[in-house]
Amino acid sequence: MKKNRIAVFFLTACLAVTQLSGCRIKDTEIRLETSNLKSYRNVFQINDYKCSVRTAKLYLCNYRNLYGKVYGMDLWKESETESLENYVKDVAIQELSRIVCMDLLAKDEGMSLSEEEQKKAGQAAEEYYQSLNEAERSFMDVRKKDVQKAYEEYALADKLYETLTEDT
Repeated sequence: MKKNRIAVFFLTACLAVTQLSGCRIKDTEIRLETSNLKSYRNVFQINDYKCSVRTAKLYLCNYRNLYGKVYGMDLWKESETESLENYVKDVAIQELSRIVCMDLLAKDEGMSLSEEEQKKAGQAAEEYYQSLNEAERSFMDVRKKDVQKAYEEYALADKLYETLTEDT
């Protein structure tokens, strides 16, 4: 288990480096799409797991809204916020890569969501999807099943975190 935690750390570190286009750590291959994302369907890939642009936009939209509310700016419209916008993009990708790495570790450990946990994630995803305005839905180009998948991935990562830290 400790070896897997170290692997998750290195995977997350690799994904956090935005100039990286690909690397391999033992049996794990990581690829980042570093060119214009409009021509790609995926932002990054870890072995067979592909993180779609839709999923990345879902995280980006959430962080844009969060930082916009915290700092009182509309990051969708203000032009002076380029450095903050880049920071928000980096934070969104780092969080997304952390969730993906934790999910891969959870699956390696044979961990999955119970039916009750899946149901809760589904309810939260439905509430979230209904709360999106037209601009957000248009920007993200997400469907309900994309949001459902994101909520389930987050719930599994949270379950793994709770398991790993329960004795701490």
